[in-house]
Amino acid sequence: MHHPNLIPDQRPTCAVHGMPLPRAICSQIITGMKYCGHAGECQHKRQPADTGAAIAAVNAAHAAGDLNLGEQPANHINGVRVYQMDDCDWVAARSRDEAINWHYQHCAVDIEDIHELTATELDSLQFHVDDSRRGPTISFRERLQQIIDNGEQVPDLFASTEF
Repeated sequence: MHHPNLIPDQRPTCAVHGMPLPRAICSQIITGMKYCGHAGECQHKRQPADTGAAIAAVNAAHAAGDLNLGEQPANHINGVRVYQMDDCDWVAARSRDEAINWHYQHCAVDIEDIHELTATELDSLQFHVDDSRRGPTISFRERLQQIIDNGEQVPDLFASTEF
């Protein structure tokens, strides 16, 4: 997807007024807004910087899901997602396969039908900060941000109802 609102105007500009030609007025324009007939390129014309590589990088990051342009909240933080493995356990991992492998190694249960949490679920599900169900809670998104900020190991068990 191309995002024109992120990309500066690619039209040549006039060094005299900085406006895209032919809307600029300089000494090369005569009465009636006609060009003076100057042979060759306008001496005031400035070409914009080549932003092709930058545009390609923005589009690639957006396609990979690593860039949120404000369209909707992301369901990951820095590529780390939360997967619901069963009725009890959630695993933080970078991919579905990584979550499945971690869960199998630590729980010896082969699970294929897992669910990647949506952005809405990350914001609505509550994480209990301590071992009491009556204690304070934060959203799953806030807990995921803590994991990223603290450099905690991923993949790992994110949450469980078995406590």
